[in-house]
Amino acid sequence: MTTISALRRGVRLSDRGPVRPAPTPGAGETDLGTILLQEGGITPADLARARNMRRRQDALLSEVILFNGFSDAGAIAGALARLWAVPCLTAADLVADHCDVRLLHRVGPGRCLRAGFMPLYHTGERVLVAMSDPARLRHQRAALRAVLGPYDMAIAAPQLIEDLVLRLARHDLAQAAILRTPLPESCRSCARGAAPV
Repeated sequence: MTTISALRRGVRLSDRGPVRPAPTPGAGETDLGTILLQEGGITPADLARARNMRRRQDALLSEVILFNGFSDAGAIAGALARLWAVPCLTAADLVADHCDVRLLHRVGPGRCLRAGFMPLYHTGERVLVAMSDPARLRHQRAALRAVLGPYDMAIAAPQLIEDLVLRLARHDLAQAAILRTPLPESCRSCARGAAPV
């Protein structure tokens, strides 16, 4: 049984901890490096480098570690899931057929891509939201709750979330990109077959 099907059936994933409501602001990345280190997901030298880089950049520790190749996305997602005591979703869990596309459009696919999350479906009165790193949403919790209502989170690798959003909203995102430039400045106003100036 996949994590998604277990959650839909109301099965508690005791080995992965309880599904928590929205993340606590400021929590989430303090011990990420320690968890990765304990599990062999990063070397002490790479963790020291990542923490040093993080102090100089406006980025999360998870992003610095992933971008620099100090650990892989699966190990980071697993460590974040353990840190936040929530399920860690895999590609098998993130199947487009299981998602409520209306939730994605309520939030906006562009916002989901920028912030690294994807609302998946309702679990009773709550919405399950896949997040790449809950710390990325610390300043958006109230706005997300206003749009979705109460939600529970699960962790997934950033690329898995991005792939799912693109599968479900590719056309909408392309249309938004086309319409982003005002018509007078766009090649959309050029005569068919004529080269834009």
